[in-house]
Amino acid sequence: MIRAIVACDPTGIIGLNGAIPWRYPADFRHFKAQTMGGVCIMGRKTFESIQRFKTKETGLEMPIGTLPGRITLAVSRDASWRSNYVGRHASIVDAIEQAQWHCEDLLPCDKANDIWICGGGEIYAEAMRLDLVDEWDVTEVPEVSVPVGAEVTRCDLREFWWQAAWVEVGQEQPAGFAEAGLVRRVLRRRGEPRGLENARAALERP
Repeated sequence: MIRAIVACDPTGIIGLNGAIPWRYPADFRHFKAQTMGGVCIMGRKTFESIQRFKTKETGLEMPIGTLPGRITLAVSRDASWRSNYVGRHASIVDAIEQAQWHCEDLLPCDKANDIWICGGGEIYAEAMRLDLVDEWDVTEVPEVSVPVGAEVTRCDLREFWWQAAWVEVGQEQPAGFAEAGLVRRVLRRRGEPRGLENARAALERP
């Protein structure tokens, strides 16, 4: 099963001027708990932002994109981009193919289906366009005030809530969510998961 995990405000905002415009420790803990032990797929900008965040938080430079306890795969169309820590995948479909290999051969059996799409905006949009996601794990944060002229990044899932192919699954709210004004919502594809099947079909297209 391919899952996506995202935090957004009610209008779908996930970033302002290339950065996350909020800081909710409860959501960071939730992200870590959900993705731990699995494979995380993210775009280059998100991948590099982890470095900046860790450096700011600790004062120490950390390996770019490293998420302890998880396998991280980066997606970039820039053929010249390099990292000392991971390889470059030209598309989200290529990354999913590699992630499936990791799941089958390297991960403990209880994590064998944990492929997580972790952003940013272009990666989420491509996942929606190719219909790759079987389950969306959404943290809804309070509405963000957008300054005039700000560059806004969105992951707008509002239309999904009304599609017959999807159902919202009731979930226990993680610790600290209510106090911070956060709400967890999980949207799951009806029937059998199709994300991997759709990814393989995309790979076979000329």
